[in-house]
Amino acid sequence: MQQDPLNLLYKDIEPYIKQYNIGELLEFKFIRTGLNYSYLIETTNGKYILRIYRNQWRNKEDICYEVDALLHIFNYGAKVSVPIANLKGEYIKQITFTNEIFYGVLFSYAEGEIPRIDETSSFALGENLAEIHSFSDNFFSSHKRSYNIDIYHLIDEPMEYLSPVISKYLPKESCNLISSIANYIKGELSNCMLEVGFCHGDLHDWNVHCCNNVYTVYDFDCCGFGFRAYDIAVYWWNLKVNYPKKEEACWRAFRNGYESKKPISHADIEALPTFVMARRYWLAGILLKNPDTFGTGWINETGLNMFFTQLLDDLKNFNISL
Repeated sequence: MQQDPLNLLYKDIEPYIKQYNIGELLEFKFIRTGLNYSYLIETTNGKYILRIYRNQWRNKEDICYEVDALLHIFNYGAKVSVPIANLKGEYIKQITFTNEIFYGVLFSYAEGEIPRIDETSSFALGENLAEIHSFSDNFFSSHKRSYNIDIYHLIDEPMEYLSPVISKYLPKESCNLISSIANYIKGELSNCMLEVGFCHGDLHDWNVHCCNNVYTVYDFDCCGFGFRAYDIAVYWWNLKVNYPKKEEACWRAFRNGYESKKPISHADIEALPTFVMARRYWLAGILLKNPDTFGTGWINETGLNMFFTQLLDDLKNFNISL
């Protein structure tokens, strides 16, 4: 079980909760460390999620943008966990623990559990993502996100972390091919007229809860403005990595669910395989960029060869010639 890196106690959080109109605090429990810290808050009014953002990961402008986006799409009817304002109407609260300042946001609780991946859930999640995209077409925030989900974010930045590591553990031929695939992805995406707009950035089953056939999406920490086809391809990537036996049927169901709400252009469809590969670079970069969260045990010949092998499988399965 993960340990709370902040070592927060009931007495630490109770004064914070009293600033909200959510009843009396009954239970406070650490859930997990990801890119941020998540806590379950249970009061006399119900359950909530407190997210405390890791310092050096998201600045206040980033968090304000995320809050603005969630409120916008929630008001249009998106099924998402939504930020909750305190008694002063504030969504973002500065919190001090052990003489260090953090930012915290209280979210509504996504009822239910992580869904079982099958054709039914995949269709529903495709619908959800399409609604998020449609509802955010006219979204604007006065707050600036520190990145866009663009070629630099998906490929160039990850390669800044990957290049010195793969050169240490992998043969020169493998390193050259990893660089060539990255350049191929950049070239393909640069030459396409792709739809851009607000994206969740990380939609897979671990960021969704299902209750009575209602699927609620949460954890928009990786959201931003960028390629919508990437947002769609993340689900395909998840099926390939975690549910290979269900990939074909569930990917078809997800696509059908999405297109039942919103069409996908031919250019975006053609780009989906490229974005699956881009996702692999992005994830490797995230792991390397955050060793305090994800550890370094995988940074060796075996772990990096797995990343390389997945890219080779993509080239084969997608019939791509460099």
